[in-house]
Amino acid sequence: MEPVIAKSVYNTLFRLSHPLVEHLNNNLVNAHVVKDDILPKNIVSVNSVVEYVSEPYNRPVRIKIVLPEHEDLARRNVSVLAPICRALLGFKESDELVVKMPSGKKKIKILKVYN
Repeated sequence: MEPVIAKSVYNTLFRLSHPLVEHLNNNLVNAHVVKDDILPKNIVSVNSVVEYVSEPYNRPVRIKIVLPEHEDLARRNVSVLAPICRALLGFKESDELVVKMPSGKKKIKILKVYN
């Protein structure tokens, strides 16, 4: 399973200037880049609101993935550079992922994507 990213988002992310960009770029190396107008609506992208569950908690979490300068954790606007956002970016509703997080490997299921 490879992530799918819109061309404009891909270009924006590669132009970011931030110490954590290298981690994001490592995730994007395997991404399938598509024209913006053909990116399916159920794919996680920048400015998507994503509802997911992760083990062991199994309760839904809803966040909005934003560019670093728009991060506002009180409003659940999480930077695309955060580990959870890097993991979700480019995947779709119903995808189940096993991702390496700072706290260890976690199984995550994407429940809903709002674009």
